[in-house]
Amino acid sequence: MKEMIWSFSRLDTLWTCPYSFYSQYILKEEQTDNSWGIIGGSLHTAAEEIVKGNLAQEEAADYFYEGLPEISFPQFKPEYKDKLLGDCIHFLDNFPKIEAEVLDVERKFLIDIDGNKLRGYIDLELKDDKGIINLDWKTSSLSGFSGKKLRHKAKQLYLYAASTKEHFGEFPHTLRFYMVRGNKPIDIEFNKKDYQEALDWMKRVIEIYENTTDWEKKEQFFFCKNVCGTSSCEFNGNYRK
Repeated sequence: MKEMIWSFSRLDTLWTCPYSFYSQYILKEEQTDNSWGIIGGSLHTAAEEIVKGNLAQEEAADYFYEGLPEISFPQFKPEYKDKLLGDCIHFLDNFPKIEAEVLDVERKFLIDIDGNKLRGYIDLELKDDKGIINLDWKTSSLSGFSGKKLRHKAKQLYLYAASTKEHFGEFPHTLRFYMVRGNKPIDIEFNKKDYQEALDWMKRVIEIYENTTDWEKKEQFFFCKNVCGTSSCEFNGNYRK
């Protein structure tokens, strides 16, 4: 296999379901649209334009909504989609005031971690009197960012912190998931122990990639029905034989 350039999404897909990873990144099968990804991408674009001063807040909801393609959620009723879009519009109408200094917006990075390449985009890097804050906008439900789930999700921002250290010369003091649904931040105080845990996790996932010959299908209701784009899998919400 040729050298893989990793992202948190690729790492997490392999960790969640090896077959989904195999389909996308090795077989390169055509994938169905991920409705969550479409909504999240459009929301991120609107938030980025507001922070950069390119979009007036009062225009942001229309900008977001009018830019959306047709979307569907195979296992949810239409009112669920309406509620999610309503939450996004409410967030944009009540966009949080950025009181800290903006260091960078949607900064693209490509770094080397222990001989492996990792790339990504950091939504927002801020600086207050304590130092740097890394922020990531999330359209997910609040329930997915608590307890053990939050600890796993935090690995994304811990890995991104390696780029902040390389670029700005210091680690962020706070990792912040800003939850669009509920319009509230979830702050995680940066610590070296959890940072090392994220690096070790990345290493374990890459070892799976390098050593596996059995790309196991792991059925997980929400992931299979609404996130995974591998429609050749019988567990997928858009399954096609």
